[in-house]
Amino acid sequence: QGALAADELITSVRRSAKTLLRMAACVAIFLLWHDLAGALGYLDSVVLLEIEEERERFTLLSVVYALAAITITAFLNQHLPELLERLALLGDQAASRSGGYTLRILTSYAIIAAGVVATAAVLGISWDQLQWLVAALSVGLGFGLQEIFANFISGLIILFERKIRVGDTISKDDLTGVVETIRIRATTVITPQHQEVLIPNKEFITSAFTNWSLTSRVTGLEMVFRIAGGADPERVGAVLREIARGCRWLDHGKGCEITVQEINADYFSVGLQVFVRDLDQRPQAQDFISRQAIRRFAEEGIEFAPAPEQ
Repeated sequence: QGALAADELITSVRRSAKTLLRMAACVAIFLLWHDLAGALGYLDSVVLLEIEEERERFTLLSVVYALAAITITAFLNQHLPELLERLALLGDQAASRSGGYTLRILTSYAIIAAGVVATAAVLGISWDQLQWLVAALSVGLGFGLQEIFANFISGLIILFERKIRVGDTISKDDLTGVVETIRIRATTVITPQHQEVLIPNKEFITSAFTNWSLTSRVTGLEMVFRIAGGADPERVGAVLREIARGCRWLDHGKGCEITVQEINADYFSVGLQVFVRDLDQRPQAQDFISRQAIRRFAEEGIEFAPAPEQ
């Protein structure tokens, strides 16, 4: 795993260096050729549209500048957010993955917004001329797009609050999975069956959910064993404690707790509460304890009680 992390780090550094070189090349080309931009001044005399009432005109030069602004915006949006994310990943991979993803998404939003403003500015479109468009969008949001707008704002809240991060394991209703992406409208969760489930961002703001790895990846694991009557509960508890001590996936500093939960004429139930060091290791820990319990109980002559009839 250490070698794999080192390879990913080297690959990230190389990609970041290539992106920096591309951006530096673009800046160098601009510095070398910007003096020739004056030769395009004749394009300003080619009027494409003129509005006499507002004394506004759109020339071929303004269209060229607008296309340049769009091109620069597209280039920056393609490379700069990814570069910042990779630079964030140069630190602790596990701790900075979600932070780098948040930085990339917010940077992309900022670049697109700045590009729209810059394009409107070079075209000579002022805020007064955009007021009708903003009013129309407001009406549309109020009627047909309120859900999309609510999900967009909820997505921004999720990115800033970071109560849900890329890589977190969450449970909502009957769904459990790992957060893969947080987009404008919805969050993608990958289930253990590798199904991609899209959950609207608003659902994480207005309803309850469980984040298994928000502050710690240590999780509790409770297992219940139905033991046939006649067995010694103290011996059963001693065997389970010995099994827990031999499980390498458990956090032994938190100890384990064994309780008798149910008593019946034919059986009694014993609960084992332990803590797994990492959320991803829960299946291994549960499998180890189950297999060892079957083997050790057989060696000790302890029988499992049959399942109750439905």
